[in-house]
Amino acid sequence: MRAGVGTRIAGVLLAAGESRRMGETNKLLLPVAGQALLARSVALLADSPLSPRMVVLGHRIEDSAPVVSQQGMAFVINAQFAEGQQSSVRAGLRAVVHDADAVLVMLADLPRLQRSTLASLHAAVQTSPGFDAWVPAHKGTWGNPRVLGAAWCRALLGDPALSARTLFKRHPDRVAVVPVDDAGILQDLDTPDDYRAYLDETRR
Repeated sequence: MRAGVGTRIAGVLLAAGESRRMGETNKLLLPVAGQALLARSVALLADSPLSPRMVVLGHRIEDSAPVVSQQGMAFVINAQFAEGQQSSVRAGLRAVVHDADAVLVMLADLPRLQRSTLASLHAAVQTSPGFDAWVPAHKGTWGNPRVLGAAWCRALLGDPALSARTLFKRHPDRVAVVPVDDAGILQDLDTPDDYRAYLDETRR
């Protein structure tokens, strides 16, 4: 099914990575706006118009699973999380693709992402058919989360060597760019310096 009015759009939150650049700290438990980063991300997904919704867990699941469960969100475990983010993308897609025509793939480490961006992407898929992906852009710069249409979901699940990044690079003409007034689509937390910069910004 091509995207358009009535399109079923699922949401997948990627929270399985090892976050090696953050050192020993589990970045998903870092305090952000008075709660754990993961808790904030799960709440954003839970409050979105996306359905079904799924969280992908893997590394240090003993820390992350209780946070997800407390908010009543379903999760799937990616046992291959050490293989990288694409393994988590596939785990999430497999969990929801049969109940959706498009899937929004969201990173769990975006501390400033706004609810309005998820709503804008959901609306764009409904009103801009004829594309295979939808990506938010702030002042012309692409960010996350991104929506994958059914064709690209099938392509990723059918070819373990293929990545979403490759599809975006190969087929920019198949991507709908959705302007948003949300700089949070560009700011993730990968390193201790990233987190310190985030804290400095919030204090200002």
